[in-house]
Amino acid sequence: TGAGCRTRTRRPGGGTVLSRDAGAHQSSGRDGRQSRPWAYHPIPELEEKYGGVLDIVEDKSGRIWAGTDWGAFYFDGVRWNKLKGLPFGSEDGYVHPLSVDMDGNLWMGVRGGLILISYDGSKFVTYTEADGLPSAPINVIDASTFSQKGGCLLVGTWGKGLAILDKHGWHT
Repeated sequence: TGAGCRTRTRRPGGGTVLSRDAGAHQSSGRDGRQSRPWAYHPIPELEEKYGGVLDIVEDKSGRIWAGTDWGAFYFDGVRWNKLKGLPFGSEDGYVHPLSVDMDGNLWMGVRGGLILISYDGSKFVTYTEADGLPSAPINVIDASTFSQKGGCLLVGTWGKGLAILDKHGWHT
């Protein structure tokens, strides 16, 4: 079950999700141990195209998100659904990396910058070079200490170093 695995996320209630090629493997037991085999949930749209799952996270409601070569998808417990209406042409483009902040908002790196999707899905906020984000591909996002009340968002770029978002704005 490990061939082609790229990233993993641990589930708060126990278990692990591993991204693999065009989908994800899911374990329900702690430390990947369970009485039945890992469940594989392919993303049908990715099976038809070249590309795969680049990053995977779980939000605070338990929804699994996948960033791929062909947009962002979420798993509803039965099937994968494509996230529609993303800015920067990202609906059908490269989405990587992903991170969830302390408020439960989803952050995603895309070719045009950074997208924040509110916890309830009611709004998209974009950040670009005009907002102070370095104009470089985003390699890593750590939103684990960020909230609307404080903390900071760390964004590692490819070739332009670290960018930090806090209550005062962007810093490089």
